[in-house]
Amino acid sequence: MFTIHKTAFAFVRQNPVFLATLALVILGAQLILAPFGIGASGVLVLWVYAFYVLFRAIMFDELAFWATARTQTRPSGLAGFLIAALLLLIGSITFGVFVFSMIFGSILDGYPGPQSAPGVAALLLFLGSFGLLSLFGTGLPAAAAADRWGPSISLQRAPGTLWHIFTGLVAGPGIFGAVAMGLVLAAESGARIIGFSTSALDIFHPVQLLIAFVINLGTLLYLLLTTVALTRPYQRVAPIEVKAAMGILEDKAEVFA
Repeated sequence: MFTIHKTAFAFVRQNPVFLATLALVILGAQLILAPFGIGASGVLVLWVYAFYVLFRAIMFDELAFWATARTQTRPSGLAGFLIAALLLLIGSITFGVFVFSMIFGSILDGYPGPQSAPGVAALLLFLGSFGLLSLFGTGLPAAAAADRWGPSISLQRAPGTLWHIFTGLVAGPGIFGAVAMGLVLAAESGARIIGFSTSALDIFHPVQLLIAFVINLGTLLYLLLTTVALTRPYQRVAPIEVKAAMGILEDKAEVFA
């Protein structure tokens, strides 16, 4: 189960500059968009693109922010990946809002919930995303690989991948996210004890920039673990030509069988 961690962190050891550059690019976009009040939401597409880049890097060793037809092992699947990721994001939010409203009443009508409500909402969002990814998660690596993808195709593949995806998500990004959240809470508590607050710092302050960079790196590690957790089960059901492009066929002559 923890092979996911080994695979992800082996990739980190081999490509630290690639990941650091990707984190810096996203940080630059956040700084550019921050004065317009869209520093977080405005880079959502860039985060999805970074997710796509990680899939291509893990599956096909394409260590580049863009790849030409000459360097691509498989045709670009960026357009399909953006659509697949958007559908999963909308589905996760819809699930989280639905269950949240069932528990705490109609949040759309402005009924106040307990102080723990935001944390519960975040938990439901994560559980919703894990559930949807377990069912439809092969759609992301398939779209990134320019393979056939879609809800019906993902459901057809689900019997052979659902349990592997779910356990991989729990063991990979699930554990990493829980540990990261614990470290963040501990750091915040320590900062309050010594009277340090980043809220008073300007966004261009060196400390604030360092914190933002570390957060971006952590988010990329979370996405990397998710990428590995989804790619490994997809390899079990991928078409022969995609397996050949990923270099996982024992006999490459099978491609021409």
